[in-house]
Amino acid sequence: MLWVRILLLLPEKMFNKWCFTSYIKHFFIYNFIMQKKYKFGFIGTGAFGSALANVLTTNNHKVIMYGINEQEVRNINNGNNRKYFENSEFTNPELISATMNFEYLVDNSEILMLALPSIAINDTLATLKKIRPERKYNIINLAKSFEKNTKMFYSTYIKEYMKDNLENIATFIGPSFANELFNKKATIINVFGNNPRFITSIQKYFNNEYFRLRVADDALAAELFASLKNVLAIGVGILSYFDDARNTNAAFLTIGIKEILKIYKALAKTKSYKSVADFATFGDLILTCSSTKSRNFCYGLSIAQYGIIDTEKNFEGTIEGKFTAKILEEILKVLKIKTTIFWLIINILNNKIQPNKILSFLAKSDEIV
Repeated sequence: MLWVRILLLLPEKMFNKWCFTSYIKHFFIYNFIMQKKYKFGFIGTGAFGSALANVLTTNNHKVIMYGINEQEVRNINNGNNRKYFENSEFTNPELISATMNFEYLVDNSEILMLALPSIAINDTLATLKKIRPERKYNIINLAKSFEKNTKMFYSTYIKEYMKDNLENIATFIGPSFANELFNKKATIINVFGNNPRFITSIQKYFNNEYFRLRVADDALAAELFASLKNVLAIGVGILSYFDDARNTNAAFLTIGIKEILKIYKALAKTKSYKSVADFATFGDLILTCSSTKSRNFCYGLSIAQYGIIDTEKNFEGTIEGKFTAKILEEILKVLKIKTTIFWLIINILNNKIQPNKILSFLAKSDEIV
């Protein structure tokens, strides 16, 4: 019904105002909402979340998305997300809808997809606990990197913070440019979580002829590579401006990988490691560090061209590697780990050294790797 669709677009306060008596609100919820249960609710209307929502609609599953931008919400309800995918349409657009009413999405979704920037995760989790303190949620996390206060990976942080309100949690990590996934290019990423049965059920919903979820061999390695490859990609972007030779690039990446493995051993408190050749490790690193489609790579390139100050003023979009680098700096100090590549990148981002100092990685690496 049209008026129901209009109400879904209303912010929560206006929704409550229009349903001015508890009877009307009760009638609306139980006669319309309870009949419109969605398997998946996406918190966020960004590129990757939209691409995954498109996978689900391709597989004939109904999904709903929550957003704070009225135009984006309207576009999704019209069958597209023009901000990220221009004129490309969702597959089976009748199966996807969007709302600006957060509680509506939460109450009508069996599985919540945290599809928003990592800096918004903490407030979102606090809201989930506040509005439904008795509920145990099924959550799929798309955030990478470390939580800034605890230095935990987000999958661990969510599990700890939501422990009394959590039924199942899974994390998606892997090489996946959103635009390519939306356009149904072959994509494989990793998944891991606290319940094998939940993981298996998730795979059945998502897997199809162009998209696959594979269980990660090593969750720690997957998260560490997925986080640090963004920092490394910034370094590759800087390096490519001063020296774009393939030999140089290969040397830089190899040292970077060795340093990630060094950090892995310190975090895992082991002298060895399991197989780390996975989609979320080498696959994600190769994709992010080898393409100009990568925001982190382009951010590094801009730093080399215009300097850190001008880049900060003019560069648009969330740069996960920048935030990860700040936390990595603290972790390296606490663990007393010596690195070449990562300290060069950190010092450039902190404006302590000039971007062209990235070229010193070769000589400096002899002492460490």
